[in-house]
Amino acid sequence: MSGNKNSAAANEALQPHPNGMLLEVDEAPKRPGKWIILAIQHVLAMFVACITVPMIVFASTTVNLNGVEANLAAVMIAPTLFSAGIGTIFYLVVTKFKSPMFLASSFAYMAAMSEAIKIDAAAGQVNLWILPVGMALVGAVYCLVAFLIKIFGVKWLNKLLPAIVVGPVIIVIGLSLAGSAISNLTAGWTGKNYNWCAIISGLVAMLVTALCAHYGKGTVSLVPFVLGMASGYVVAS
Repeated sequence: MSGNKNSAAANEALQPHPNGMLLEVDEAPKRPGKWIILAIQHVLAMFVACITVPMIVFASTTVNLNGVEANLAAVMIAPTLFSAGIGTIFYLVVTKFKSPMFLASSFAYMAAMSEAIKIDAAAGQVNLWILPVGMALVGAVYCLVAFLIKIFGVKWLNKLLPAIVVGPVIIVIGLSLAGSAISNLTAGWTGKNYNWCAIISGLVAMLVTALCAHYGKGTVSLVPFVLGMASGYVVAS
């Protein structure tokens, strides 16, 4: 009897809400194992954004540090992680910890940031001040939009930015990252072209992630990235 009750409780916990979500924003996982695996997925997603964005934006930029030429991509990873952490703490305090979200780097601004740091580049200067100023202005716009949503609701925003507008923007962001993704996928860690181990591992990880996200049930549908990355590592090993 107790086994049947536990099974029924587990199945009930995995049933989606009427809106299709397995976990609401203010709802916490009931099992420690689900807590841990969801936290791991969030950390992995955060690291991908906070490391990939500065590596792509500052890939070909060097800076003089105490007389030593250093690639700015490696230098900017630590400030990016620190800024993401501070932003996340501020966000959690403002939302009273009701939304378990980690704010990482946004891929949407990579093109703008890449062009911004080229200003004065001909004179041998890296214009880094333009980035925090630009991001501060973006944050001001975010606050303004949030204030308008609080007053007027969200319907006006859905009319201003329907799916037919937002969709192509997301596609463009993905296409802008395709070159870097394909380069890493084909070369792997060897730096050579067409490393078959890297290609097969990447394709397996992509397929497992897509299948788990689309066809997965319960916990599987919540952690497709963890399962995809794990499968890629298994194949690579």
